[in-house]
Amino acid sequence: MRRLLVLVSFIVLLLASCRLSQFNPFKSVEEYPAPEFTVDNTRFTELGCFESPDCLPSPLKAIEFPVNWIYPLDNTYGGLDPRLPMAQAGNMSFDYDTVIPAVYTEGCMGTYYVRYLVEMEGEMRLVDSAEGVQELFAPIESEDEALSYAVAVTGLTALNDLNMHPFYKRYTRPLVESHSTFDGEQFTVNLYDTYLCGCGPHVVSMITVTVQQDGTFTKSEPLSAFSDPKTNGMCID
Repeated sequence: MRRLLVLVSFIVLLLASCRLSQFNPFKSVEEYPAPEFTVDNTRFTELGCFESPDCLPSPLKAIEFPVNWIYPLDNTYGGLDPRLPMAQAGNMSFDYDTVIPAVYTEGCMGTYYVRYLVEMEGEMRLVDSAEGVQELFAPIESEDEALSYAVAVTGLTALNDLNMHPFYKRYTRPLVESHSTFDGEQFTVNLYDTYLCGCGPHVVSMITVTVQQDGTFTKSEPLSAFSDPKTNGMCID
């Protein structure tokens, strides 16, 4: 009888601890499911654009800053509405006196300019500003669309399943996994800046993007989130 009581008590305590852990203010990761939408890169694959920018029509080859590389989009873009054939158009420049119109930029020693190629009504268009993305996709009408839109206009990364990396050094608690919420007026999207430069430790930052329904957006100040100790000795130019 005593053994039975001990066993029952143990089970009750275990269930209670599991329930309390869901509300633990000291938890290391605030988990959210990864987006389930996908991107169809078939059109640009068929055109051969991921092999060479020679796939582009003559007018786009003759612009002041022709596209150097074309890359497929990852699935985090899949919430954009309307769903248009779309690809990333990239240019790298080490000339600091030259500024290429772009949706956003990245880079270390050089600057990587990101634009988008979009096919609409059989015509290929180059989108080279955040306002151009806004023109295509606003108004923003769902949390999924807001997440994809925030990725598209900022170049930030959606990260989930952060608990799968227990050896990361964490600089804040909790790490909030990527998700989007709507308060009736605006969308709040949690993303990460994973672009790394210089020598380690390479700290990934957490950034909140506030997206208005008309497509305008603002970014919070970056908050140091985590680093991977395996990259501490790595230098990136």
